[in-house]
Amino acid sequence: MGYLADGITRDVLHGTVVESQRFRLSRDTWQSRERPPVTVHGLAGCEDLFGL
Repeated sequence: MGYLADGITRDVLHGTVVESQRFRLSRDTWQSRERPPVTVHGLAGCEDLFGL
């Protein structure tokens, strides 16, 4: 999909160190990729929360 590794973060969760690997997707890469159309059902009454 075009994501690139963007580093690792370490945090403490409930006293345990957890590692998360970050990825990023640049605007140029996002815009250059073909994306299928998406249809969402079941948002009746929630449109304002999604800016619709």
